[in-house]
Amino acid sequence: MWCKENIENLEQKLDFNTFLLTVIRLMFPSVCFLIMGFFGFLHSWMNLWAEITRFPDRAFYSDWWNSIEFGSYYRKWNIVVHDWLYYYVYLDFRRFFPICRKYRFLPQLFTFLISAVIHEAIICFALGFFYPILFILFTGPGIILIQNQRKLKSISINFMFWLEMYIGTS
Repeated sequence: MWCKENIENLEQKLDFNTFLLTVIRLMFPSVCFLIMGFFGFLHSWMNLWAEITRFPDRAFYSDWWNSIEFGSYYRKWNIVVHDWLYYYVYLDFRRFFPICRKYRFLPQLFTFLISAVIHEAIICFALGFFYPILFILFTGPGIILIQNQRKLKSISINFMFWLEMYIGTS
């Protein structure tokens, strides 16, 4: 209810200060949802089904909380989806289209586009309405931020990554 009131406030008065205040107010609930979704689905639900089916490989995620760049976050957050996209979309796109062997950007863009469409379809069916936020985030800032990966590894970069994650989820 609190999130809905903040978003309605933003719809009534749209200026930069109201937008910034709304994003700051939505940071905590959105990050809590992100962590609970991770624990509920990727940790508990998938491990439960792995236990029931006696699936031996339990590597559904890696240490995504130590990521300092979006590329490593995307690879570590959900290994099952990442591996599927890598082997069946990215590598196949590079193999079947010769121009993509030269330009790494094209298969990455196509992979992000496919991932965004699939994620949006899941959210659309679950919520009952179309809200293209993941499509915009994956194909817009997602592909731009993965192209500009940082080589420095420090605490300040990790802090900036998490600040961007907080703002992005809210």
